[in-house]
Amino acid sequence: MDGTGNLFLPLLRYLKDEDIQIVTLPNSGNQDYLSIMERVEEQLPTEDYIIVAESFSGPVGALLAKKQVTNLKGVVFVATFLSPPNKLLLKLAKFIPAQAAIRLPGSQLFIRHFLLGYNASKEAVELFIETIKELDPNVIRKRIGTIQQLLLERMNVGIPSVYIQAEQDKLIPFNKAEEFRQHFTDIELFTVKGPHFLLQSNPSDCASLIIDLKQKILQQTK
Repeated sequence: MDGTGNLFLPLLRYLKDEDIQIVTLPNSGNQDYLSIMERVEEQLPTEDYIIVAESFSGPVGALLAKKQVTNLKGVVFVATFLSPPNKLLLKLAKFIPAQAAIRLPGSQLFIRHFLLGYNASKEAVELFIETIKELDPNVIRKRIGTIQQLLLERMNVGIPSVYIQAEQDKLIPFNKAEEFRQHFTDIELFTVKGPHFLLQSNPSDCASLIIDLKQKILQQTK
């Protein structure tokens, strides 16, 4: 949801041989999914590529796949959703700005419990906190409202896709993964050990699944 790309460093270390482009989310203007998708589309590569869509950005990846944007060959969804997830936490997050929440007593325990896992390094927690401090509270509030109002029309997308589910995810219910089967006809579901911030806590396994999808697509095009 931060949309900065700052937290992808652990994953990038395992994809160092790949051509990677981090697409940031707009930090101003409308924050509904259609508007974000249009802004993201403007930044996409001109050669063939795979999209990795994590958490808040899952619906963005889904809309791009539905639109069949040029040169998109596959999508990797990570710990994400196509309908509103935990409604109670969404209400809480909307009324308590993230910048205020990280200053509350016990905030680091909350971060570890819900997001990064209890084994997260001190550096990982500090990077998360520093990233949150940079965000515009109004933008985050709008994005939370966007999740609450999420209602996607039925899609019938045949693009090769993968859904990576976090085994210890305390934000996204397990049944959200199954929703993707209703919209994507060529999708594989995998469960990977780790909390909601899976790309940060278990980048090795996630990187392997991303590369596997790439190889599958290459085999199909031969």
